Amino acid sequence: MKEIIIDEFNGLLAISESAENMAEKLSQLLGDPEKMQRLSKNAIKDSQDRFLPEVVARQTEAFYRKIIDKKSL
Repeated sequence: MKEIIIDEFNGLLAISESAENMAEKLSQLLGDPEKMQRLSKNAIKDSQDRFLPEVVARQTEAFYRKIIDKKSL
């Protein structure tokens, strides 16, 4: 999902309609355990930074406060 995955940082983006491209990306990971580990660590950290309930709650609250502030003007 290109909205969540940053190619070569927290995962690999593949062409969804292309089995060959997906197989190529999987082969890259299987052939490079260090890369797989790095992407995995980055994915865990990134998902915690962006998607933990506390993070989403803060973002939601900030959004609502922004809307309320605009209505108050």
